[in-house]
Amino acid sequence: MPIHFITDNDMKFSEVREIIADVVKVSIPNLPEIQHDDPRVVIEAKLAAAMAAGAPRPFIVEDTCLHFDCLNGLPGPFVKWHLKLQRNHGLAAIALANGNTGATARATIGFVDVDGSSRFFDGTIRGRIVAPTAGKDGSWDPIFVPEGYDKTFADLGVAVKNAISHRFRAASALREYLAGTGR
Repeated sequence: MPIHFITDNDMKFSEVREIIADVVKVSIPNLPEIQHDDPRVVIEAKLAAAMAAGAPRPFIVEDTCLHFDCLNGLPGPFVKWHLKLQRNHGLAAIALANGNTGATARATIGFVDVDGSSRFFDGTIRGRIVAPTAGKDGSWDPIFVPEGYDKTFADLGVAVKNAISHRFRAASALREYLAGTGR
């Protein structure tokens, strides 16, 4: 039985599909995304909105955060909006100007099973913020260097990123759960 991934983000979909082969992309136009400092609250609201919109079950939704140490965890779940307004140069400048470039990337996946029950899967990876390197400005991959590496997610390439990232860790936890349920 396929797992329906409610997203319009092709990059997120392709990364998750690398880990969970039977995931299929489903678009629900204008699915609301609330703003909250707790990513779990954001995911719960996305799940409820998707259920209300008649999303095919089972399905998943995902949200990504980037927590700066120098800002006590911000921008966190608000990173998408900060990126839109400040772009990578502005985001990196904040961490660099504060002299504390530590950061944590976090992905949270919410899963709704055929019976309507829900579960949550988190993945995190520590790293640091750097001045932007190559890569699309619509993603913060060009400013995040994961611990143990000397290149940003953008410079590491898709294969390496997909083997270590926060999204990989969350999707792997979901995959393990699904395997334990016989899927």
